[in-house]
Amino acid sequence: MKRRDFRAENLLGAAFLLLVVLASIIGSGSALAQEPTKVDGAEQYLLKPERIDDACPMPAYPDSLDPNMKGRGVVVINIELDTTGYVSRTVIRTESPEGYGLGKEVTKTVEQWKYKPAYWGGKPVDFNVVEIFYFENGTVRLKEKKPTTIPKPKPEILHD
Repeated sequence: MKRRDFRAENLLGAAFLLLVVLASIIGSGSALAQEPTKVDGAEQYLLKPERIDDACPMPAYPDSLDPNMKGRGVVVINIELDTTGYVSRTVIRTESPEGYGLGKEVTKTVEQWKYKPAYWGGKPVDFNVVEIFYFENGTVRLKEKKPTTIPKPKPEILHD
């Protein structure tokens, strides 16, 4: 049986896979931030903000990153939104590989984005969003999120 060499590509690939798994865990969630709360006698839910696709262009693929490179790039960014849905602050949580300007390109683009604001109890609220960008083969794409729905309140069961 032939023994395989453990090379830098394998380490980079393993690190990338771990990063993607961790980012998926961080970015996942349901439409509810917490259990429903009674407000004025009615249950209220937190409605998460939604990206307005027309107002959210994708970042450019940086010239410093070779599109034919075997590896991939990933940027995980935290985006703070104000009550109107505009970006008020961004923080790069993860950038891999570093030194190619991926985080800078994402930050420059995301700071111009617009979301439908988050609502709690019928009022717009500040909210933090995590977005994950993948750079691969000369293209940039976002991690697709599963559609979420707001569950209907369960009807109360009356006992005799």
